[in-house]
Amino acid sequence: MPCSRVRTQLDEDQEAIWAIKARSGSLYVLGFLEPKLLLSLETLFSGIVVGYIQMFNDSKTRLRLSPDSVFKNSPDLKDFHVTVIQRLRDLQYAHKTLSKDSRV
Repeated sequence: MPCSRVRTQLDEDQEAIWAIKARSGSLYVLGFLEPKLLLSLETLFSGIVVGYIQMFNDSKTRLRLSPDSVFKNSPDLKDFHVTVIQRLRDLQYAHKTLSKDSRV
């Protein structure tokens, strides 16, 4: 005879969180449970994106990377660099024209 496990409050809470995740997504749940962690991750990611793009921008103090040279054997990565990363930097972090819920 199988032994039935007694459901605990933790089981019910976990089930409720999984339902919220299925309905609204992981970032919603993370923001709900740990807003400071979500903000820290967003800050870290924005710094990575801006720092990455700075390597390709003209500067008097740094050597500039050329996307044509860096991605010469990988046109798909060059396309990703231009259409996703550079656009994300321009719209979300440098000029803040995207709303919080918009996607690149």
